[in-house]
Amino acid sequence: MPHMSLLSNQEASRPGYYLPHHAVIKEESLTTKTRVLFDGSAKTSTGVSLNDTFMIGPTIQDDLFLIVTRFRPHPLVITADIRQMYRQIRVTDNDRFYQKVLWRKNQDEPIKTYSLNTVTFGTACAPFLAIRTLHQLADDEKDAFPEAAKILKRDFYVDDLQTSAKTINEARQLRDELIKLLQKGGFSLCKWASNKPELSQDLSSETSNKYMSLDPSDMIKVLGIHWDPKSDSILYSVNLSDSNDRATKRSILSQCSKLFDPLGLLGPVIVVGKIIIQQLWKHQLGWDDQVPPDVHEMWLEYKKQLPLLNSVRYQRCIVHNSSIDSQLHGFCEASEKAYGACLYLRSTDNRGNYHCELICSKSRVAPLKTMTLPKLELCTTALLVQLFNSTIRSLRIDFWKKVFWSYSTIALNWINSPPHTLLTFVANRVSEIQATTKPTDWRHVPTLDNPADCISRGQGPHGFLNNTLWTHGPQCLSCYENNWPQFDFKLSEVPEKRSP
Repeated sequence: MPHMSLLSNQEASRPGYYLPHHAVIKEESLTTKTRVLFDGSAKTSTGVSLNDTFMIGPTIQDDLFLIVTRFRPHPLVITADIRQMYRQIRVTDNDRFYQKVLWRKNQDEPIKTYSLNTVTFGTACAPFLAIRTLHQLADDEKDAFPEAAKILKRDFYVDDLQTSAKTINEARQLRDELIKLLQKGGFSLCKWASNKPELSQDLSSETSNKYMSLDPSDMIKVLGIHWDPKSDSILYSVNLSDSNDRATKRSILSQCSKLFDPLGLLGPVIVVGKIIIQQLWKHQLGWDDQVPPDVHEMWLEYKKQLPLLNSVRYQRCIVHNSSIDSQLHGFCEASEKAYGACLYLRSTDNRGNYHCELICSKSRVAPLKTMTLPKLELCTTALLVQLFNSTIRSLRIDFWKKVFWSYSTIALNWINSPPHTLLTFVANRVSEIQATTKPTDWRHVPTLDNPADCISRGQGPHGFLNNTLWTHGPQCLSCYENNWPQFDFKLSEVPEKRSP
């Protein structure tokens, strides 16, 4: 089916919408270097755009955090893209009149009116329509391809596949089933990559262009994350502007937004940028106002060190190959500037050795409205539980033990109290925490052994590079459980209690 069709004069005069469009050149693209961008948000003479009239549809796929987290537990991974996904999905005949475009090949030809026949990038409902089509395909073919159907609904972020497997045979079977399943819907997968080159290089006896595989020695970008298949590691690429223009709220926000870190592996560094941004709002600056000297000095020092992050690497796989059991350990901490939480997976191999790897983290700046430190510390325990709930949904690992660590003795006493005995602010958060965890899951950790302290204080890239506490957790997690910190945190008087 052609992607657009010429309309007769009578058809062109039907009520509809003309989509403005222009070409975009993307030199780094491996497949389509020239793309056409359609603007469904352009206002008509009525002051209403096409996108204003659309219902965008609900979110029916997992969020980015869940998909990226799910990329890390298993030893084998494969990635791919659906080739020209939107252009494989038809739009009904009556709706095509709302996707009219004006076009001519050269200036010597008259301008003609065409209708776009497929889902169009630039319209508000396009992502939902495309994802819903994939889900329907999975439902229709789940009896013939049960595992591939699950992956199609679970491990695709729009047109990007990012999935993992335990064995090479399982990965190869999954890959082949996905190819056949998507062919049933008229889709084809391309730009294959894997940490095992044979999974992306023995695809088919057909032409290699159809199943184009990426060079396993090249670093590739997977859902915004830089991944090196050869070393199977996650890394970062920081390319900030060298411009010497004056620092403004606009320029600082623009530079900070380039630090994409959905897993929070750079948590202590990212929180420094968040604190700087909060200071800009605190001073009530305009977008192009020059920042105060103290904030400017902080920003220049931070920006100068950011390129050091190009040398940061994390192993993608967080579970040891010969693991016989796994534990999940969460840490949280707060300061007057920020608070955060981080999760670690501790694997025990068949020789009795322990391996601890950072899974993810979340950070928040402290609210501008003054709040006591114990309440901030309670907020960070609630943040840790929220992070745990999201991560446990994604990893699909049976953990032998779950332990949550906090330095705050007051917060730990609140968690060990019945919520009805506490004042409202504390009671609400304690109820949330107790709904997922048991009071016996919580332990006290000294500040020096708490990696979440790195988030609460923030850390520049220079100091972050050698921070093994952050990367692998405290040394005590590499020891037997009887060597873990032991501390009786019971208090005789707990604040924020209701009057009898």
